[in-house]
Amino acid sequence: MRASVWLFPDHPVGELVAAAVAAEHAGMDTFWLGDEGVAREPFAALTAAGLATRSIRLGVAIANPYLRHPALTASTAATVAEATDRRLHLGFGPGGAASLNPVGLRAERPVATLRQALRVSRAVLAAEPTAGFEPGPFARPESRVDLWIGARGLGIAALAGEEADGFFASLTKPLLGETLARVRSSRRVPIALVFPLILDEEAMEGIRPYLVLALLDAPEGTPEAAGMTRADAEAAAAALAAGEIETAAAYVSDEVVGNVAVVGDPTAAAEELARLAVEHEVDEICAAVWGEDLTEAVERASAVLAGARDETTP
Repeated sequence: MRASVWLFPDHPVGELVAAAVAAEHAGMDTFWLGDEGVAREPFAALTAAGLATRSIRLGVAIANPYLRHPALTASTAATVAEATDRRLHLGFGPGGAASLNPVGLRAERPVATLRQALRVSRAVLAAEPTAGFEPGPFARPESRVDLWIGARGLGIAALAGEEADGFFASLTKPLLGETLARVRSSRRVPIALVFPLILDEEAMEGIRPYLVLALLDAPEGTPEAAGMTRADAEAAAAALAAGEIETAAAYVSDEVVGNVAVVGDPTAAAEELARLAVEHEVDEICAAVWGEDLTEAVERASAVLAGARDETTP
């Protein structure tokens, strides 16, 4: 069982690098960064993180094929792998509001678009031609990059099982079984199960209003599965966009938090992560980490993840 951390790239690069160093020192297997449009650019930050660490794997979760052409994304990932001499997981997904709204884009035809992105990226990484890509004289193969998918829809989950090298599962708990079954309907691929990790009341109140965003960047029925109506989820998101944080938080009940995050003291959180990992037979457990002091947050999360990993080891 691998253990990893995921960070939203909203801190200065130096702090992200320090968090990667802390994750490696704590024995984490992968350091994942989000690709969130106009936040810090993840490939540049991961290059810095890779040069400051020795062996931890690097990951992008999740890039989308609308902001960048997938050939450029794959070439960039290959360059990071070369610069850091490191394995890099390149995750693709349809993109969410944080990535696409600032530039007025929409995730159109997501399954077909992601299928094309995987095909083109594989061709770039193999330096082989495909429809829409000719290698040219400067192409070079890069074997240290593999291609993942991260999404909440069943159609894209099936695509991950058919064509991806792994699936990054950031899902509402009641929908886990159905979605992961769809991923495995064609074949078994590595699955990383990721949840926000809430270890105290301060963290709970800090993240509560923002959890609604994951429920809207998702298929119909997702807010209801988590325990709230779509109308309330949209109202919370509107309040959040207007800077009305307390109003947004009031829509997100403890039930909703419990369905989209792992909540409890470190021992209880480790036990739940281990139970979910075993129940759903995943290959990696991942904590979404945030906070003012990223290094401290990563250290706390890593201790919980290490405990969960130990519980899953016979």
